[in-house]
Amino acid sequence: MRLAFFSPVNPVESGISDYSESLLRALAPRCTVDLFVDGYRPSDPWITENLRIVDCRRGDARGLLAGYDGVLYQMGGTPGHHKYMYDIMLEHPGVVMLHDLIYQGFFGDLWLKTGRPDLFIAEMRRSYGAAGEEVARNLAAGRQVPFETIKKYPMNKRMIDSALGVAVHSRSALRQVVEVRPQVRCQLIPHHDFGWSAWAQQGYDPAAANLSAKQKLSIAPGTKVLACFGFIVATKRPDVVLRAYARLRQDIPDSCLIFVGEEKYRVSEYLRFLELDTSVRITGYTTSEEFRTYLEAADVCINLRYPSQGETSGAVLRMLALGKPVIVTNHAWFAELPDSACAKVDADRYEEDLLYGFCKALLTDADYRLAMGRNAHEYAQRHCALDMVAGQYLDFLAECAKGGDR
Repeated sequence: MRLAFFSPVNPVESGISDYSESLLRALAPRCTVDLFVDGYRPSDPWITENLRIVDCRRGDARGLLAGYDGVLYQMGGTPGHHKYMYDIMLEHPGVVMLHDLIYQGFFGDLWLKTGRPDLFIAEMRRSYGAAGEEVARNLAAGRQVPFETIKKYPMNKRMIDSALGVAVHSRSALRQVVEVRPQVRCQLIPHHDFGWSAWAQQGYDPAAANLSAKQKLSIAPGTKVLACFGFIVATKRPDVVLRAYARLRQDIPDSCLIFVGEEKYRVSEYLRFLELDTSVRITGYTTSEEFRTYLEAADVCINLRYPSQGETSGAVLRMLALGKPVIVTNHAWFAELPDSACAKVDADRYEEDLLYGFCKALLTDADYRLAMGRNAHEYAQRHCALDMVAGQYLDFLAECAKGGDR
């Protein structure tokens, strides 16, 4: 198979960049892959040395696509990273991996924030009729629209309608895609584990890595480390995490909390209010190597997410793959993870209490912590191994190349 692969890659700072770089390495031995990017040179030497790079700003990318057996679009929600492929996918249908399910933010940034509300309103009218147009006009006027209403108008219809096939990472996303277009070829392809779950065959020792990582980060060996990964935004529930940790700190004083990622939410101010300045660390942006060091240093990981845009989490897959116990929100894709492999809290009035309880139990009960970590690793290895996921992509691309709906 000769495959045209559309995706951001590093130096574009995106979880999809990391996702696609790992996937490309797994696909390359099995097919001929050309990478289509948007006006930059990939920073990974393996990519530039082993793949043909097509810059969509410098040549006629559209004119090349007829020569491929399959076209794969890795579609996310950031216009600066994905607009180039959105424009092309409508003209040249292929397989679209929807990394999100709700794209109102994509089109809002693309059109509302750039002074083109007419395009936003027209898209909503085209997809959802008069009801969609009314919501679009309210958003264009700057009025608050409840998330429960926004969920009814995810603005993904044209992407789904134009595709030869749609891939998603969760059962809930699959159901919603089929509701939009019942006859579409839609395949659940798990989010891969970046190849990290194969550590047992590589002589990797998680306990030794934990001690070594703490030493590198100047964390005392006996310190119990809680860590949250990714951009610090309101949907990651940082206020809930901090309130729960303020209580936990009273019970387990030899603990610390680390936010590994850029601060997009006023966490620093909240820290001072809760008097947690000395026990909470905010790293800012980290390299891939630094990210892994912090993950290895963590004893328990927290990855809350509510409301969800239908996305999955590469950070959580890495946690599971390394056998880390993780606490997630019981919502969307996260709710589909096995109960034995993670702890789940509902985003309701008991959220803080449940988070506090799970953190305390996991940090104080080594058997519980280790058992959850083993289950997490086993799940990632059995269901999300990188090579297995790459094979599922190729099978689905071949199926869709035959043409027609199901």
